[in-house]
Amino acid sequence: MHKSLLTLFLLFSLFVNAATYDFHDTQFFYKRISEADKTVELVAGDAPYTGDIVLPEHINTGGQIYRVVRVGVGAFRDCSEVTSIHISSSITHIGEYAFSGTAITRLSIPANVTRIDDRICAQCDSLKELIIEDDTTTLAFKASDNFMFYGCPISKVYIGRNLTYKYRASYPNPRAESPFESVGSTLTDVELGDNVTVIYHRMFSKFE
Repeated sequence: MHKSLLTLFLLFSLFVNAATYDFHDTQFFYKRISEADKTVELVAGDAPYTGDIVLPEHINTGGQIYRVVRVGVGAFRDCSEVTSIHISSSITHIGEYAFSGTAITRLSIPANVTRIDDRICAQCDSLKELIIEDDTTTLAFKASDNFMFYGCPISKVYIGRNLTYKYRASYPNPRAESPFESVGSTLTDVELGDNVTVIYHRMFSKFE
């Protein structure tokens, strides 16, 4: 009986591990989002990623071409030897903890990204500069708290388009969950582009 349970547990563990990605190339691992749309997300693999990362737009596997549209949850989490990340023009969504714990010093978020989830750069203790590139579309920060850039010594921020983020209406202390709330006292330079027409409540209230 005990041997049977152990065998089932091991088989289940193998199944779960195998399900973390569907295919890979020489550098990255991917999980299928939609077979009909031929879209995938880039996910964590069997070993930590390292070096200068250029996210691909497409992957060709088995004669099928898939478009890489999302950076999955924790894809580069704690990859402490990742020193830079270039986000491709196909990416529209960056998941929770996607780049947290990496050694990046600068992050540029291109116009094609429309959604960013919680704590994408938490504990990136070398991150000094954040650039949100110019566009007329809105970038949505879908954070459940205000730790988007927790532990990041960001000193310079450029915002080139409108941002939206959660507003917590809980009584007695309603508050906005600004993505910049967790940035420390290192922030000294904030520049807004011409496409920014709205500044949401408490965006930079910590630094007033």
